[in-house]
Amino acid sequence: MPTFADQLVTPRNCSFAVGFPSSHEEFRTALGTPYDSFAKLFFGGWQQYKSELLGDLMGLFRVATDLGVSLTPKASRQHLASLFCNPERPIVILAAHWDKGRAALELADGFVGVDEFVEAVSPSFHGILDLCACRPKELVASLRVKKPNCLVRYAHYEDSTPYIWIAFYSVLLQHLATGKRTYLNALEEVVDGFTKPRISMRSLRSELHGFLKELGILTPVTLGSQKIPEISDDHKRSLQRILERQQAFNNRVLTLAISMVAVVFVLGIFFAVYYRDSPSILEVVLGGNLFSILVTVVWIRKLWIEKGLVDLARLAMQEVSTEEAIRLASSIYWRLLAGQKSSTHPHPLKG
Repeated sequence: MPTFADQLVTPRNCSFAVGFPSSHEEFRTALGTPYDSFAKLFFGGWQQYKSELLGDLMGLFRVATDLGVSLTPKASRQHLASLFCNPERPIVILAAHWDKGRAALELADGFVGVDEFVEAVSPSFHGILDLCACRPKELVASLRVKKPNCLVRYAHYEDSTPYIWIAFYSVLLQHLATGKRTYLNALEEVVDGFTKPRISMRSLRSELHGFLKELGILTPVTLGSQKIPEISDDHKRSLQRILERQQAFNNRVLTLAISMVAVVFVLGIFFAVYYRDSPSILEVVLGGNLFSILVTVVWIRKLWIEKGLVDLARLAMQEVSTEEAIRLASSIYWRLLAGQKSSTHPHPLKG
């Protein structure tokens, strides 16, 4: 008999609650508490918290809001019960700090113990609780015994770096947006995508390929009847997020590449001075140094071209309709990027 775990879901079937401070005022309040709050772990204060967590968290909030997730950014103990009473949203994602010594979750208004949390979960709740907390084993064990209809998923590791889990849930929610997966299947696919070996460079070609493939635009055109892909404003927003991530990535890599050229150049000067009395060694060292600079400059040129393309595409997306935005992405892919790799489709006359 099918259960809720077998149901296809979208982000509109999800609630997302966060117990961390999401503003400067909330952060200062957390610092003023008499207990050892999560905020006090950031020894660099507000600037460190803002840099390491809040900026990415705000991005996740925007993604969640755009996709129709029910968002509770300042989750407190009084919000707990309401998270588990909406049958239209059987997926509850809760991100909070787990204090191992207290065996309690820290929410906006303090710590909630295991018994209090379990009591807040309605007996009628048939769904999934995705706990983004570091090994809340006591809470999970109690929930599984006392609330068997609540399927609990949690992190099995001691430490969770904020930007990693924020990126994970951002990808997960967008992955669910197609409505073609169960929550557990989507989790498995995204975990696999985060953990399998991959090249370190983000490719605009692969990003657009995945996006257009999801829309069905890359499906080979046939001579028979064919369904026209359905396009919505959510697709345009997803495309804008892809370009935004690509732009940020390109900027970071360009900075790294330029820094590498500077370092190699300085090393060349150092070796030229150090081996000035050994012409044979100097010839080899400077030759290798020059080759390294040339390779890096070629790399920078390619990155700069892609950066210009992404920057122009982002500007254009703001002025055109959803359909025109998708057409622009398709044109960029087919005219400029698809040739970077052999066609993904077999020749129609080959077996």
